[in-house]
Amino acid sequence: MRRLYVKALSYNFQSVKYSWKGNDTLLALRNLEQEGFAYLQLKDTVSAIAVIDDVAKQYADYGYPSDAAITLGTIIKPLIDEFTEKVHNVNCINS
Repeated sequence: MRRLYVKALSYNFQSVKYSWKGNDTLLALRNLEQEGFAYLQLKDTVSAIAVIDDVAKQYADYGYPSDAAITLGTIIKPLIDEFTEKVHNVNCINS
């Protein structure tokens, strides 16, 4: 499964590149957003947060505030789940 998301990142890079080249801002941002979700699936939360934060700022800058809010909202649950898992692991070790 990991290989699938690594390939997705590679293909997504091309999609973003040509979306910008074709002056399709919204498509470029949506493709960048998918990059963040691929990083989440790869358990690379640092990269995912960086990408999602950057995309949300760009959505807002280009006049898509609701897309910015949705983008930030989608990363919350995976981060909470990861945090909960880490707390559970610490509690198991300490008990």
